[in-house]
Amino acid sequence: MSLKRVLIVNKSFPVAGVELLKNKVQTAIVPHLDYEPESLPAIKKTIAGFDAVIWNTKHKLTGDILDIAGPQLKIVSTMSSGIDQIDSVETKKRGILLGNTPEVLNDAVADITVGLMIAAARRFKEGVQELEAGEWKYGVQWMVGQDIAGSTVGIVGFGGIGQAVLRRLKGFDIAKFIYSGRTDKPEAKKLGAERVPLEQLLKESDFVILACPLTKETKYLINADTLKLMKKNSIVVNIGRGELINQEALYTALKEQQIFAAGLDVVTPEPIAKDHPLISLPNCFAVALVAVALPARSVANNTMTKNLKVLVSSNDFPASGLKVLEEHFTVVQTKYLNFGEEGRTLAKEDLLKLIPGCSALVWSSNLPITKELLDKAGPQLKLVATVSAGYNHCNLDELRARGIKLSNTPNVLAPAVAEIAVGLILGAARRFTENLDQVRRGEWEIGFDKVLGQDVRGSTVGIVGLGGIGQAVVKRLAGFEVEKFVYSGHREKPEAKALGAEFVTQDQLLAQSDFIVLAVPLTNETKHMINKDTLAKMKSNAIVVNVGRGDLIDQEGLYDALKSKQIYAAGLDVTTPEPLPKDHKLFTLPNLFVLPHIGSATVRTRSDMGVLAANNVVNALTGKPLITPVKL
Repeated sequence: MSLKRVLIVNKSFPVAGVELLKNKVQTAIVPHLDYEPESLPAIKKTIAGFDAVIWNTKHKLTGDILDIAGPQLKIVSTMSSGIDQIDSVETKKRGILLGNTPEVLNDAVADITVGLMIAAARRFKEGVQELEAGEWKYGVQWMVGQDIAGSTVGIVGFGGIGQAVLRRLKGFDIAKFIYSGRTDKPEAKKLGAERVPLEQLLKESDFVILACPLTKETKYLINADTLKLMKKNSIVVNIGRGELINQEALYTALKEQQIFAAGLDVVTPEPIAKDHPLISLPNCFAVALVAVALPARSVANNTMTKNLKVLVSSNDFPASGLKVLEEHFTVVQTKYLNFGEEGRTLAKEDLLKLIPGCSALVWSSNLPITKELLDKAGPQLKLVATVSAGYNHCNLDELRARGIKLSNTPNVLAPAVAEIAVGLILGAARRFTENLDQVRRGEWEIGFDKVLGQDVRGSTVGIVGLGGIGQAVVKRLAGFEVEKFVYSGHREKPEAKALGAEFVTQDQLLAQSDFIVLAVPLTNETKHMINKDTLAKMKSNAIVVNVGRGDLIDQEGLYDALKSKQIYAAGLDVTTPEPLPKDHKLFTLPNLFVLPHIGSATVRTRSDMGVLAANNVVNALTGKPLITPVKL
């Protein structure tokens, strides 16, 4: 077959592809983008006489347009996996060959799928809205999301994309993978996925991922009836085509909390109107197309005396942890949450009234443990049990001087924080801030060279602090085809070899890494470890992710580096201060993706943290070793 003339119907076609064609055939490009009114008329005006057409557009290639093209047209190639924008009946009738690009985009789409799962499950949209409003209602139950660890993931359409999604999720401690489709897939056994009927998949899955093509059979696959089959905590993720979902039915299900959330990379129409009802929902995340948990039980018997008083520093402490405490002690609990200036003042006043005579403090507050509080508590205080991994809010010198023990909750939150770290990697790399802004404005930049992000596959990921969280991050990224993992710290970690991570100096890590994940505690040594000087050592495409503490980064230095594009982007779950004022200049940066400190905010994790803190109190006050002591 001899091809002489090839038409490219969208001016944003990749330059590499254009150059390849120019060396072999005569090419022409329609000089418009999809959303420009002149686009479709220009295609119709130009298409006549070409031997091949690269249909990289959202417009439908109909019989009428094929008639205009003429009988010499031999090939239509679409720059997508799906071919629903092509009238395949008409191309077949005319003997026109039809090509698509099904495999080359599998990795990129799978990355976005995992990003949407994390974003929907961990309530990224609400988190961003809270940041923008500057009104954090911080508490143990605030912004609690769904766990990916331990979940059942159902994939509708187990082709290349579906399989790539499953590989990426291998490190997330998924309980079960299931898929539906017409036939058993030979790859499924190796990947540990079980084929089930669609109805069973919808009933059993915590995450329902749509990765199938749009056909007459699959149009409105998700509708009012199928949504009723799903669990109340289920999350729908669509990376196929918008019309796989009946959006009216989805709106109703989300609005009435019939299901938990949805994550959409595709909608109908595209771009969707900024005033579309779906966009108004806090549990609909749409982007422009672009260690061991302790059981909830007590570790001691019920013969504990009730005359010991334990203070719980928030009014939303998990019921599972509260139950453990109330079995053994007299529990006093503040009636305030400590968010906002007024809330912090009221909480502190209430705590100062309640704290005298307490034998232990269960601290789930962002108020610092100060000399004033410890003086008020009295000499009988034996333990501060902080419901967090970090303890930089505790005055260690004062605790040490008084012989007061300190415990934290370091291991139970590693899976949840690692999920957020991966979400921030994907959110920053794939430009979620800009994409969300486009959806809100209803002004999508559509084109193959628009809002392009960075790849996770083939990258070098550097972990600063290969503790429980750092190791969990590496484990979750194992399915992303990362080229190399490096880590820095005081010493080599024995777990690193099994994870395939190489110990390097911090300078080497900064110079080599495409993604730099901060997962270290805040100390005098680590404060502002990311600063003007260390930022200057990074690659221009580097992305910094912080799930540790805000003061690990000098935010002035970070602002300058992002503003000048010295580095590519940053993803932060922690800032200084918290909440960050809504008019803070960091929020003006399109290459910064920020969440309101929700690393551990899942139902299971917060419950496990509460139980672990409570069991530390039981042990401390019964003469047993602490489960998770902090060395003072």
